[in-house]
Amino acid sequence: KRKRPTALTQRRLSQELCPDWPISLVPQLRPTAEFLERLSCVEGAIAEVQARLQENEALDERTRQTLEHVAHELHGSGERFDALAKQIQSSMAVAFGRSPSAC
Repeated sequence: KRKRPTALTQRRLSQELCPDWPISLVPQLRPTAEFLERLSCVEGAIAEVQARLQENEALDERTRQTLEHVAHELHGSGERFDALAKQIQSSMAVAFGRSPSAC
């Protein structure tokens, strides 16, 4: 059960929320004040989620760039590997007296 607000609490709440309003409205304002407090927490959580989303987007972009770089390097490595394989085939053909296509 909730305690009823004392006159002092009502007066303090009234001064904090809207000092120009009559103190008799304070009990009606309490749920609104609590709602606004919770809303403020929700807004803070939303801002935190948005900040993390932006961090993730930046991380995704860096990851994409890294993967593109790796793919480019692998493609270059593949070309170098193919050239090396052809060199080995030619060397083997010369060493064993066969044509490179027979290897």
